[in-house]
Amino acid sequence: MGLKPVSVIKANLGIEPNGRIHKYFAERCRDYMNEKYVPEDTGTLINTSYVDNQCNIVYQQKYAHAQYVGVVNGHEVKNYTKAGTGPYWDKRMVSADMPQIVKEVQAKVNGG
Repeated sequence: MGLKPVSVIKANLGIEPNGRIHKYFAERCRDYMNEKYVPEDTGTLINTSYVDNQCNIVYQQKYAHAQYVGVVNGHEVKNYTKAGTGPYWDKRMVSADMPQIVKEVQAKVNGG
């Protein structure tokens, strides 16, 4: 009995593009960003974010991009409502939390 094709092995592990592990990774990234780095006043920006079918993290509010780049109506945002939040929240999350997220994803791949 030979080895299964790589595509079958990846599908069985859930590591194919847009597979269950890819989605889990995107969801964990979104959760970490929302918990620590995404600005939160009323919670709408965080509460309406989601992971789409291509495993993209989507912030759908019309003001999301302005908050992300830290410029609203041509002026720099100087007061974010939650400590630690601010522009470019994905970059903040990657530099601070990616090792932990990788551990969580690996545990999921391992069946944990």
